[in-house]
Amino acid sequence: GDRPKIHQGPAMMLVGLVAVGLLASATTVVAAASFETVVAAARFECSRNDTVKNEGCCSSCYFDTVGVPTIGVGFNLQRSDARSTITAYGYNFDNILRACHGGGLQCTRCQAVAPPNGISLKTALSIFDRTAYAEATSCVSGWFTTGWRPPPIVTAALVDMAFNMGCAGVKKFKMMKAMSTS
Repeated sequence: GDRPKIHQGPAMMLVGLVAVGLLASATTVVAAASFETVVAAARFECSRNDTVKNEGCCSSCYFDTVGVPTIGVGFNLQRSDARSTITAYGYNFDNILRACHGGGLQCTRCQAVAPPNGISLKTALSIFDRTAYAEATSCVSGWFTTGWRPPPIVTAALVDMAFNMGCAGVKKFKMMKAMSTS
């Protein structure tokens, strides 16, 4: 329909930067998209559900763009808590990881029923909510100590950035943090 077409992952990072006023001119960063397009994209693409949609959901293990074994909604299987998280849901962590390393499986889109050596959609979403997305939300929430809160769309864009870059990655934006806490 009327949904703007822009690259979703980096666009959310850009929207976060624009939304907190760090970029003097969106046109210097977004050659193909107007400022209005970026702002319109934020209205449609900055929420928990949109992060899931942008990231995708894979029932089977696959290697992400930097070669990390991953499953579900971007759940890094090299995290220190990966084994305990996966086994807590009744899945065999070793079988999932072995299947990934054994064939470098491609993403099998999440479905209600888990494939062999994979996880179900329900499990993938639960892991996402309880781990990486909760961590990203906590990271961003920790910035706002003065009582001031940004508009929900700005918070959502920052959370999306923290999910994709990690809290440490987002914290490298010193000016953004300073502006968001002043």
